[in-house]
Amino acid sequence: MRSGSSSIAPLPPVPGLADPVALSQDGTFRRYAARRMTDGNLPVVVTVLQRSAAAHTIRARLRDQSAELMALHHPQVAPLLALDLEADEPWVLHARTAGVTLLERLEEGPVPLATALAWGVELCRGLEAIATIGLAHLGLDALSVKVDGDTVSITGLGLAPPAPQEPLRPDHACLAPEQLLGLPADIRADLHAVGVLLFRALTGAWPVAIHQRADLDAWARGEIPEERLAGLAAGPASVLRRCLARRVADRYPGPGPLREDLERLCHGFSPLHARPTTTRTLRAPGTATVDHLRRPPISRSSTPMPAVITAPPKRSRMRVSMLVGGLALVGLAAAGVVMTVGRSTETKPQDPTPLTPAPSRIAPWALADGQDQHGPWAEVLVSKQTLRFRKIPASRSWIGSPVDEPGRQGNESRFLAHLSRPVWMLDREVAQGFYQAVCGANPSHFRGQDLPVENLTWDDAREFCARLEVALPALKVRLPTEVEWEMAARSGTNGPFAVPTFWDAARSGRVTQPVATHPPNAWGFHDLHGNVLEWTADAMAPYPTSEITDRQVTSGAQRVARGGAWCSEPNDCRSASRSAFMAKAHLPYLGFRVVVEER
Repeated sequence: MRSGSSSIAPLPPVPGLADPVALSQDGTFRRYAARRMTDGNLPVVVTVLQRSAAAHTIRARLRDQSAELMALHHPQVAPLLALDLEADEPWVLHARTAGVTLLERLEEGPVPLATALAWGVELCRGLEAIATIGLAHLGLDALSVKVDGDTVSITGLGLAPPAPQEPLRPDHACLAPEQLLGLPADIRADLHAVGVLLFRALTGAWPVAIHQRADLDAWARGEIPEERLAGLAAGPASVLRRCLARRVADRYPGPGPLREDLERLCHGFSPLHARPTTTRTLRAPGTATVDHLRRPPISRSSTPMPAVITAPPKRSRMRVSMLVGGLALVGLAAAGVVMTVGRSTETKPQDPTPLTPAPSRIAPWALADGQDQHGPWAEVLVSKQTLRFRKIPASRSWIGSPVDEPGRQGNESRFLAHLSRPVWMLDREVAQGFYQAVCGANPSHFRGQDLPVENLTWDDAREFCARLEVALPALKVRLPTEVEWEMAARSGTNGPFAVPTFWDAARSGRVTQPVATHPPNAWGFHDLHGNVLEWTADAMAPYPTSEITDRQVTSGAQRVARGGAWCSEPNDCRSASRSAFMAKAHLPYLGFRVVVEER
């Protein structure tokens, strides 16, 4: 065996390995790099548990959690491949991820704000995957995070020692107070570790200097070093304060809300779940008047809520739509809908008025319907706007992605879904003009009547559905389920994308684009890839392992959004890609569309 250190004992027999190289040793572990020939010479790390009280605790934990750990597959988590806990020298085998440790990267020099935030987002995605199997890492530090460019991955899952090992390192500050005091810990201890790592990346210093055990004890009982946060903007500082809160209950409740706040900071918006302690507010580039602080949900009163709407940033592609809006002011004012061009005004939208449907063979509830090359369509008229719906047929379809699909996430395991009855889905995202006419408000950051409405919560989207039912009394209006949405997105195809072009980060100009600009997919639906993520009715939950009829998940902390957005990488716009957000999240890339079904 080749060895990186002649003082490290040889690797004990592990089946299927080649070219082992000794890496490191401490009182609990010996680590080796090798190749696993049975997996096509896959680079792996072998961790041997030495005889110690800490190793005994880890061994017991692994025995209880091994099935869940080996079933976890996520791009931001190095998977557990094999283990033998009954060997004379118990060993654990993880995939070896590319890059250097975060500790090495931090020692190279300053980290740009955008890079640090991107790292934090990916760490949260990995922790979300770990939390879905009911576990926590509990040993997250600068050595258990690997960095490869802008990509990070979490290593050493299941190997967290119960106490910091000698010699002490500065990143032992990642340990949360409850861990240092020997109290029970959960995923919120990992969020504390994310906060410490981001603190180091953003300020250039650790929140506390660790030289001896007394320093760790003082850190467990001390306060957040406010003087070191003084140089940060209000948004990042407020996120760090909540991550590093000394009381567990004061931290983020889970990695999902932290990820949402970091994503908002990535795009220049104030955090949603960590209120800044000053009046300073981060704003998106190019805007000066849009409020990104928390806002109340749309009132469920019978009268649409008035809204104050500010002028949009100057954008050359909006000039035509703004001119048309200006010419239509007189007619729209008579109908009770006011559009703002260049100044703020109060909006008094028209109450949707149901119209008597004409006889129809395809959709009796529609004013007009028919069939074209994309299949059946049906139209209704609401607030003087014509809406076209497309039919999602009752059928069976595979939902999720195959294991070899590029960009696949661990929450996309395929299952056979059965839709027992057809539904009709809006052929495009809900545009701002239509949303404003129905609800009397426009929460969007990017303003334009033909742009998709965004920056609205899950409850706001459901309130829109309730209001729309006033105009469509024969129909039930709701958000689509994940199965309905993915069937429409795939439109009979099996690949990751059903259309060749869509509005992702590379093609959108980093702004939303008018709805239905790109050609539709085979079933006539526009923009199911890109432009804005779309709320669905479902809560985030693992997919079933067998066929299921009319799947819908109503219970859960986070709601699923699908389709990718103007700020997404292409792989995040795939038909199978799933994102999860707290229901109260409102982000400049979160919109929706609706489905209707006969009562």
